[in-house]
Amino acid sequence: MKIEFDLPDWVDSENLYIISRNELVAYKLPNEPWKIKTVRCKRCGECCKVHPKNGAYYPLKKDGSCIHLENNQCKLGMEKLLACVLGEHTGKEYSRFNCSIEYKG
Repeated sequence: MKIEFDLPDWVDSENLYIISRNELVAYKLPNEPWKIKTVRCKRCGECCKVHPKNGAYYPLKKDGSCIHLENNQCKLGMEKLLACVLGEHTGKEYSRFNCSIEYKG
């Protein structure tokens, strides 16, 4: 699918995201090119077991895992927190979990 549209100049200094349901499909950080998801999440739950944000956005259990993690799956399903969805593109944080998600761009 190809999408084309003209955006105002001021958005070049903003983070832009394209989300389908609750999955980040593409993003653009200020003054950088678009990054398009090429490999989807395998939903292994590893990134939720010891979350890189250390509870800044997410309530955590005593073991450091997200309170919404149940049997290696997010029990919120399609109602997953927006912060989780947008957190997918932070490769440095998720790479330590051998995350399957990949972007090109």
